[in-house]
Amino acid sequence: MPEADLQTTYERAELIRNATQELNLIFQQIPLGIVTVSIGAAVFPEHGITGTDVIQKADKVLYRAKAEGRNRVIKAD
Repeated sequence: MPEADLQTTYERAELIRNATQELNLIFQQIPLGIVTVSIGAAVFPEHGITGTDVIQKADKVLYRAKAEGRNRVIKAD
């Protein structure tokens, strides 16, 4: 999301997380039940000066989200 600040990125990620829970996914005619996602949010240049830096920071907080119970969005510090 070019030029989005951290709060906007976080809010969009929450929309995605909430919408994912509403999906009615079926695989080989079997309902999968509720699907959840965890998301780590980071932005340029606050969390890195290269794309790789920002992705690594987002990945770090993604794993924190999973460790804290999954199905959540966490913003990078």
